[in-house]
Amino acid sequence: MTVIAVSDIHGSMTVMGHLRRMQAKYPDAVTVFCGDYIDGHPHAAEVLQCIMRQVADKRAFAILGNHDQMLLDYLRDDGNRPGWFMNGGDQTVASMVHAATGKDMPPESPESRHVMIDKYTETGEFIAKLPTMCVYGKMIFVHAGFDLSKADPLRDTSQSDRVWIREDYIYRSDRSEAIFAHNPFNYTLVTGHTPTGLIKGRYDGGDTYIEAEFPHCPILTVKYDDEAPRYFIDGGVHSGRPENQGNIAVFDEETGLLIDSLQTNP
Repeated sequence: MTVIAVSDIHGSMTVMGHLRRMQAKYPDAVTVFCGDYIDGHPHAAEVLQCIMRQVADKRAFAILGNHDQMLLDYLRDDGNRPGWFMNGGDQTVASMVHAATGKDMPPESPESRHVMIDKYTETGEFIAKLPTMCVYGKMIFVHAGFDLSKADPLRDTSQSDRVWIREDYIYRSDRSEAIFAHNPFNYTLVTGHTPTGLIKGRYDGGDTYIEAEFPHCPILTVKYDDEAPRYFIDGGVHSGRPENQGNIAVFDEETGLLIDSLQTNP
């Protein structure tokens, strides 16, 4: 069985088109959506509806991303609006309100929030039920990662860190240098959240240095000998650059290894 993974779609129907191509190539594959479905491009409502349909049809699993959590927080409490709007939430509200009503409303207005609450009840309920990780075959999918400095990262990493963490997942705890952390699990780890063009460092005990090459954001593999790999698949869609249109990764369920991909910005 093959597993298709995509993360950080950020409201881009172009990414969803790439996904459909890969799903047609692997019609029996299950798809794992790794979070951040909104903010950045103007089709948040359409992206969420596509994901909800695939999950309902049992063709896919979806997990929570930090941008999805910010939308949920906004729907529950308008006091959470400023932080989300600084991360693209204002454009998401404007596009989702327009998709629901055909009207253009100021995203910060009470009327826009009323539309969001009234028209996207099912969407809010869907997001509220999303898990922060998914285990499938030999793989663990999580939006941001685990705190690998913990004695038991799987047990001790908080729900918040699973959708927000960065350095404590990418690098080892002694960060006097940017040295990639080891994978403590006997599972392949697949994450999004951090555009791969922003990740740089070297291996523990090695001299080879991986430089950031932003805006290029291909799939990045970090693997030590005798350890399962970690795959970083955020294709930089939230960067605002038109050439960044996501990565689609295909894995072998039994080995947890990448066997195919569609990378739009290698």
